[in-house]
Amino acid sequence: MLPGCSLWIASDRSACFVIPEDVERVPGDYAVRSVEGDTASVCREWLRQFAISDADAVRIANEMLGQSVSELRSGIDEKLEELRKWIDEAKHAPASDDTPITPDAVAAVFALITSLPGVIGNSLSGDSARADRASGVMAALQRRLVAAGIDVDARFADFPDCLAALRADFANRKPAPPPSEDLPGDV
Repeated sequence: MLPGCSLWIASDRSACFVIPEDVERVPGDYAVRSVEGDTASVCREWLRQFAISDADAVRIANEMLGQSVSELRSGIDEKLEELRKWIDEAKHAPASDDTPITPDAVAAVFALITSLPGVIGNSLSGDSARADRASGVMAALQRRLVAAGIDVDARFADFPDCLAALRADFANRKPAPPPSEDLPGDV
């Protein structure tokens, strides 16, 4: 549709018109309604100069609908982004003035608890790729816990490496000699 124009429909839906917005309407007894919901009574003879075919009216209406949907989608996307920012700020703000703990602390601790068995298993597996994965998980958990206001130091993220070192140390130990067949008191 041309910029600065509106799509109008006869009240009996017998004809469609594209009327420039800056044109002064000639009053009359022919009722029309814009797609925006405005109504007017205009001179039928004056209105004929703005008549369009039904196919053009459908095409213009579809264009307007597409534009309206795009504007609506854009508005919804903006509101969702504002809501995401608000939620993120609320999750990372301290629960009260006298504590650094945030509302996300419970979820962060839960993530630690649910991840810990996998971290331990991967750390003790002897597979370097799994041990690296465990280290990555612990580093991510450490960042999340710190962001939630829970103070953990570097040793926290080193936990998988410590477990892997213990496993390696245990594997490298020489087995103890088997117990003697002679029992005390046997002669």
